Amino acid sequence: MTPNGFATRQRNRRYRLAIASVGDRIRARRTTLGLSLRDVAPSGLSPGYVSRLERGERQASGKALRALAAVLGVSVHWLETGRDDPAELLAQLVLEHKGKPLPPRATALARQILD
Repeated sequence: MTPNGFATRQRNRRYRLAIASVGDRIRARRTTLGLSLRDVAPSGLSPGYVSRLERGERQASGKALRALAAVLGVSVHWLETGRDDPAELLAQLVLEHKGKPLPPRATALARQILD
């Protein structure tokens, strides 16, 4: 984990939120990584199915989202909402501060998780 991983993710937030649908987010992440539809096939999903998800012709099941999230290196929460998972962000803050006092942002994230 890089020391400014949290800051980098926050800077890219505007771009990620602009991606409107689950299919759009799948396609954007896949192409950003330079992966073809066939490259995601090891996740147990056919290239045709992923293509239909990207075009919005199918709604992904939880199992499909988990498989895609693993291959694409993102959380299921991000695929579903376009937002970073608050639990993941909180965990990053804790790890990056290595036992030092946490910033107020950590408290806000904890409240968001528990609400």
